[in-house]
Amino acid sequence: MKWNRPGARLVIRLLGLGTALLCSAPQGMEARFTYTGEANLAQESAADGGSHLVKFSNRLDGEFAAEAGAGWKWFARAAVSSETRDLIEPGEPDDSAVRSKLSRRLFFNDYSEFELRELFVDGYLNDVFVRAGKQQVVWGQADGFRVLDVVNPMNLREFILEDSEDRRIPTWMLNLEVPVGQWMAQFLWIPDTTYDQVPSLQDKARFAPTSPLFVPYPAAPGPVRVSPADKPRQFFGDSDAGARINGFIGGWDLSLNYFYHYLDRPAPYQTPSGEVFVIAPAYERSHLLGGTLSTVYGDLTLRGELAAHSERYFITRNATTDNQGILSSAAVESVLGLDYNGFSDTFISAQVFVSRILDHDPGMTVSATQSTTSLLVERVYLNQTVTLGGQWFQSLNDSDGLLRLSVDYRWRSHIIFSAGLDAFYSDDLGLFGQFDGRDGISFGVSIDL
Repeated sequence: MKWNRPGARLVIRLLGLGTALLCSAPQGMEARFTYTGEANLAQESAADGGSHLVKFSNRLDGEFAAEAGAGWKWFARAAVSSETRDLIEPGEPDDSAVRSKLSRRLFFNDYSEFELRELFVDGYLNDVFVRAGKQQVVWGQADGFRVLDVVNPMNLREFILEDSEDRRIPTWMLNLEVPVGQWMAQFLWIPDTTYDQVPSLQDKARFAPTSPLFVPYPAAPGPVRVSPADKPRQFFGDSDAGARINGFIGGWDLSLNYFYHYLDRPAPYQTPSGEVFVIAPAYERSHLLGGTLSTVYGDLTLRGELAAHSERYFITRNATTDNQGILSSAAVESVLGLDYNGFSDTFISAQVFVSRILDHDPGMTVSATQSTTSLLVERVYLNQTVTLGGQWFQSLNDSDGLLRLSVDYRWRSHIIFSAGLDAFYSDDLGLFGQFDGRDGISFGVSIDL
């Protein structure tokens, strides 16, 4: 690792600046900074068969909170990061292709960036809680994959290896929570036209999808051209909107959710143009209706989520001028989870994800029913200073999966050392198998300043 790289120098300087700001924060304002450094050593399918340093990142997070008067407060969170190997998002990613102007990152060079993660003001108008600004809203509790957690788009630069909070792209919205008897109603208006950020196969990003589940392939070898996606841009006309009502009945925590939105991934329409295979993505609208339930039986927690989509768009092997390589259908997604904490210092969580295409066509590259299981086990040792964890994802359709192992050591109350292993398996181009050969060992340190 060369510390004279521009990104590394920038982060070191900002780390010092952040510490100075923390020490000089004005009265009535709280400030907090966290520094995270991480190295990732991966064994990849290289000609020499050796190990390669594929990631060396530094990140400085800063949080600020202050009173705004009359019981209101404002909150801001920003991050400066550098990636000296530049293999995760090669070059300067084209944020304008998927993000609105106010949600884009600022790139200093190919290695370093600044992102305003959150900026909002909140407080009460009578009994109504109001939060306005850039924020995250989480629906559901599924771990690993989204069922109802569709309010914020995702940055999938590292597939699902990053924490959900870091994968979500905060967006500008108005969030209202209104008490309705014993229930709480939530209303969302999201004029921010920001969508999923998927690594580019053309840029040779490390976790760019290659599976035919997500990427169309020409029937015969030849040149391929990918046109810019037809991205929605109207402030009002292209807004998303949603509502949720939740409450507690007879020992069950229940919610009913509705979301009218653009799907976060565009449909990759295919247009024949002479001998060139042209992919012309376009974003499409859909209605989501779903809900959650959970209850506790002693040391067991049972939880579930269901999401019904009016329209989803799937790649077909039988592309024609009429269908442009895409078929649409209503679809249902669900997850059933069981959490157990009956063993001392141990947490166990098992999940089953099932999705069903209601009007399936045999030509679709995805099966009518898709099932994935996950198992998470965490245990703490030495007076909760050491945490060992393991998580296993297994696709029941393609027999591929992902195994994750981790260890965290809290050396001091504000310093945590960590290490982890991520191993994909299967040669099939399924959800996990497409990343076979992207196994890695990571080492990191997090300091709460």
